[in-house]
Amino acid sequence: MNFKLGLRNSLSILVFFSSVFVLVKVTVAPATDTQKADPFAFPNQIQLSQWQALPSQRLLTQDIGLSKYLGGRRYQYQKNGTSLLIELYHFTNSDGEVKQFLKNKISSPSPLIQHKKNTGYYGLFTDQKRAYLSACINPSGNSTLTKRQFKQNRNTYDPAMRLLPWLLGKSNLIENRCMFVLLSTPLKQDSTIPYQILENVWSLWYQSWNYQFPIF
Repeated sequence: MNFKLGLRNSLSILVFFSSVFVLVKVTVAPATDTQKADPFAFPNQIQLSQWQALPSQRLLTQDIGLSKYLGGRRYQYQKNGTSLLIELYHFTNSDGEVKQFLKNKISSPSPLIQHKKNTGYYGLFTDQKRAYLSACINPSGNSTLTKRQFKQNRNTYDPAMRLLPWLLGKSNLIENRCMFVLLSTPLKQDSTIPYQILENVWSLWYQSWNYQFPIF
């Protein structure tokens, strides 16, 4: 009985001092950014099943509020006369708000929010005779579309996965990077919206990038 009581007291003391240490660390140095900002080397080509890959291009610097642009690339594909563009934009210091990201690219972005169990949230919309699918690939957890979803993902996954590196001063406690994805294809002449094409490609693309998201 005494042994159990002593063990319980020891654990309580350990939890108390750990909590104090974390609180002091957050209070004293809340803005310390220990994340590396090394640019991720996007591959020149990424194979996509049943699609022919065309030459890709590096995307120039992008500006989204306080977010820091780490790099990006535009990939092009063709299949049976249908063209497909996939653009990747890698940001840190991001809030994951896809609508804010789209403001610099789309005249009036108003995505239709969709959700699939194996991928997460994404948005569908049309603009200038093209159909689009956009989302934020997270470092951990499924894809998100809004700031709230992104924050919920971070609070769910990051503390448990990053607590030890954070205590050692090797990383931030919260991982605030986002890989914004923008898929698009021309609207068909019969005015039907080819969302199914984009959703099928998105499922393949997400499964690939979910496992090779750059680790910082």
